[in-house]
Amino acid sequence: MRNRSLYKFGDKFYCLSSFNRYVYSMDKTGSTRLALICGGVYDSLNFTADKLVLIPNTLTTSNPNELKVYNAKSLAARALYGDWLGQSVYYTGARFVPEEGKGFYSTTESVSTVSNLPITVTKAFSRGSDFIVQTKYTNQLDSEILLRSYIVKVYLNGQLVAYDLNRMVGINMRVNDIETFTFVIAGSDVLTNFEVGDGDLSIEVVPTFDIVPPETKA
Repeated sequence: MRNRSLYKFGDKFYCLSSFNRYVYSMDKTGSTRLALICGGVYDSLNFTADKLVLIPNTLTTSNPNELKVYNAKSLAARALYGDWLGQSVYYTGARFVPEEGKGFYSTTESVSTVSNLPITVTKAFSRGSDFIVQTKYTNQLDSEILLRSYIVKVYLNGQLVAYDLNRMVGINMRVNDIETFTFVIAGSDVLTNFEVGDGDLSIEVVPTFDIVPPETKA
C-alpha cells in the first residue's frame, strides 16, 4: 500500500492512502482498521480540535472545491459542514434547540425497531426547512456493540414526511451504556412541509450494529 502521510489525533495514528483513497487508523496496540472511504482523491488531511478535514488534489478530483469535514472523534457527517450545505447529517450529543415559540415532539416510549436497543426521542422539531430529531440510545443487549448505521423515518398522520439514512463508523456502546444523537434531516429529505402541531406525529429509528465478541482470557 502506498501512503501519502501519517497523522496523529488523540491516541491513534491515521494514514492517508494514495492508492485506494482510504484513511486507515492504528491504535497503540498496532491494530489497524479502515476509518474512512474518501470517495475522491485527496492530497492531505488535517485535524482541528474536533474536526478531520480532507483537502483535495485539485488536479485530479472531479470538484476542486470538494473539501470534506468530519467529526474527528466519530468520523461522522459528510461534505463541508453538511447541515449548513443542506445535507442530512448526525451529531453526537445535542446541539440544537427549538426556535422561540415553536413546539416540539418527544416520547418516553422507544421508537427503535430493535427491542433491546431502545431509542427515545427527547426533542423533535423543525428548524427552517430542516427537521431535527434528538434521541437517546440505551444498550440493553447482553453484549457490547458497535453502531454502524441508522434510518430515521418521520410520519405525520401515518404518512412518511421526512426520511434519512446514514452510516455510523463503529460507535461503541457497552452494556447499559447511554448515548445521545441528534439527527439533522435536511430540507431536501423532508418530503412535505409540516410542523409538529399539524397532526399525529410519529418517529421510527432503524439502527444497525455489530456485536462485539467478549474477550477471552488466556
